[in-house]
Amino acid sequence: AANAALGKDIMGGRKTSSAVMTHYRDIDKVAGSQPTFVVFTMFTEFADLVEKLGKYYQPDTPIAVVFYAGYKEKQHIVSGLLDTIVAKTQGIDWPFEHLVYVGDFME
Repeated sequence: AANAALGKDIMGGRKTSSAVMTHYRDIDKVAGSQPTFVVFTMFTEFADLVEKLGKYYQPDTPIAVVFYAGYKEKQHIVSGLLDTIVAKTQGIDWPFEHLVYVGDFME
């Protein structure tokens, strides 16, 4: 549902043709090749996640957070760049159900 909400082919990036679904703890294991990331972020501080991703991706890398994927009345997306997304998400009441997408497929 989250992939459909984005309306983009997550395998369609300029730099990569791979996608990795992972959890915050495993980012360091697979981020070196800069794949498209779909990150399960339960109980993760978003700013910490963005900082960690910044070790592997450029500040202008697109990032999106999909909230309540598949729930028609609640679903929404906040998107930006690694260097702007934390500010764009300030004040959001983070629900348990959300995924973070990182990669140039969103360009």
